Amino acid sequence: IGAYGNDNGGAESGYARVFGLVASQWVQIGLAIEGVIGNDGTNSAGYSVSLSGNGSRLAVGAPENDNGAVNGGRVRIFDLSVTQQWEQVGGTIQGTEDYVSLGRAVALSADGSRVVIGAPFGPTSSGRVRVFSFNGTTWEQVGEHIDGQFVNDQFGSAVSINEDGSRLAIGAPAHPLPDLNGQVRVYKDMGGPTTQPTSQPSSQPSGQPSGQPSHQPSGQPNGHPTGRPSGQPSSQPSGQPSSQPSGQ
Repeated sequence: IGAYGNDNGGAESGYARVFGLVASQWVQIGLAIEGVIGNDGTNSAGYSVSLSGNGSRLAVGAPENDNGAVNGGRVRIFDLSVTQQWEQVGGTIQGTEDYVSLGRAVALSADGSRVVIGAPFGPTSSGRVRVFSFNGTTWEQVGEHIDGQFVNDQFGSAVSINEDGSRLAIGAPAHPLPDLNGQVRVYKDMGGPTTQPTSQPSSQPSGQPSGQPSHQPSGQPNGHPTGRPSGQPSSQPSGQPSSQPSGQ
């Protein structure tokens, strides 16, 4: 569960928590993954969240994070350790362009080996989506990024990936044809080459990480990714729902 407006780590730093069902009661698993405020005082960790099929791997998006660029966003992925704590696995996947809001939508495949990440305000708000695969050490980009077709498409506002990570569904809520009704496109992995990940190696266990759920933005960002989600949860990975913790 993401709470991207939580202020525990600073104004709108956000956090994510994971719960398991024990004897008909929901019990928190591990510590909350707390966001760390960015340069502009926000982070929005937990704006999007996704769990692997068995609940042992968690992806947390923080679309307002400034570490790589102003509101460039970032995604961190965590594994549940034998001590029932969330520890970051692989490097942080960081947005490197201003105001693209990478991590506004995330989805993990069922086995947690692939993650699809939306940055709906990428180039001219047409939106951009990237897929990463875990190679045992870091997150490596699979194929080329996928861009929206029109300016202000907000492609990547919602994303979903199937169980084995071979198909993606991507939403573009502001797609103009026909009549601004939006659009969803589905892609199949044809076995193209992988490229080097834009992730910063840092597998450190986390007592205090950050993350966030993905929702449909209501417009173009102006310093912050468009306000709070309007009741519409972000994409839930088709191999996996989007909702759960992370570490550091």
